[in-house]
Amino acid sequence: MAPAFDLFRKVPEDLQTTSVSSGIFTLLTIVVMTYLIVAEYIGYAYSSSSFVSSVVLDSHQEDLLRINFNVSIPAIPCRHLSIDLSDHLGLQFTNITRHIQRISLVQTPDGTLARHKEVFMAEAVAAWGNVGHVLHAGETITPLLDTTTFDEYMTKYDLVLVNYYAPWCPYSQALLPVWEATALQLQDHPEYAERVTMARVDCTQDNSVQLCRRARIMAFPSMMIYMFGRTFTRYIYNGPRNPESLLLFLDLFYRRLNPDGDLAEEVLPDFGTQLGLLATDDSDDDANEGCEVSGALSVQRVPGKLSFKAAAPDTSFDLSHINTSHHVNHFSFGQFKSAEHRLASHGLVATQYPLDKKKFHAQNINITIEHYIKVRTKTSSHTIFPLVCRRIPCRPKPMANDHGLYIV
Repeated sequence: MAPAFDLFRKVPEDLQTTSVSSGIFTLLTIVVMTYLIVAEYIGYAYSSSSFVSSVVLDSHQEDLLRINFNVSIPAIPCRHLSIDLSDHLGLQFTNITRHIQRISLVQTPDGTLARHKEVFMAEAVAAWGNVGHVLHAGETITPLLDTTTFDEYMTKYDLVLVNYYAPWCPYSQALLPVWEATALQLQDHPEYAERVTMARVDCTQDNSVQLCRRARIMAFPSMMIYMFGRTFTRYIYNGPRNPESLLLFLDLFYRRLNPDGDLAEEVLPDFGTQLGLLATDDSDDDANEGCEVSGALSVQRVPGKLSFKAAAPDTSFDLSHINTSHHVNHFSFGQFKSAEHRLASHGLVATQYPLDKKKFHAQNINITIEHYIKVRTKTSSHTIFPLVCRRIPCRPKPMANDHGLYIV
């Protein structure tokens, strides 16, 4: 027999023996190799990333967007720091104090900054955001739900307070203006933005009768609160029918369900812990005092400007001596949870919160430092291959993909 060309050395046939176990092992090897090759091909063919860009109208149901911030300014005292807001619609607000916390920063003997005490502003803005809007007779701002829209609307919020009413009922008629006034004031609480809302159901409409039967409504008006989209679990409100009591009920209910939630008055207090709390006398406050300002604001979903600048009533400033160096502890849009922020990876934090933990130094006096943020709604999905194919939708969330804070 002519010799055959072979890349590998072969064992002579007279030294070879066959067995059942070797045959089974050979077949298993072929099956495993075939599976690995097919699985690798499927993973390559279907899991490759692709980017598709499109321009669509923002379908978000809310007109307001929450801004969360925590900024330390070492060279401007809290009593001289003004927070101003303006947007392209022409709205302007100066020296905002509501939902804002100011903590003075003082120098220690070793030259470092330490948190001293909270500073309360004597003058506060009486109205902010939509709370200045006056409802006209018969005007409503709460959505009217029915059987086709109720379940979907419940999934968009953590807490929904629903008023089941009948237009012919005099008590329902008396509650309606109170209900709308409460919803209007609810918009003035940024800590509830995108999480708590109010709605109405007219039980006399044909497309709402089945919904009212499911909720076992036997008296009008009936007010019920739903949690986390669970439409078959609700709690009945039987308290006084005035805005103060309704807001207090929502606030207590929200705090009870979220004991570690980040409310506006508690926005990121832990971000300032890198500055130790210093117990000193009021007489120690001097020209070296700085300010750590934190809070949350609800703004219109239009381009705007948030300014931190030196300004105070009945006071003139020498701008040539203003130092705008600052440390951005946190800056974000939308609902923020510090627990999720702490557990997030470094890459995710850098992508969603590009200004966090950044220091900006003014090389010279009388310098304005500006940052720009482009806010966009981001949706994404993940696909797991090859054995399981599962699509996980993500709730749209405002994202920041560039710098964006304006400081004067």
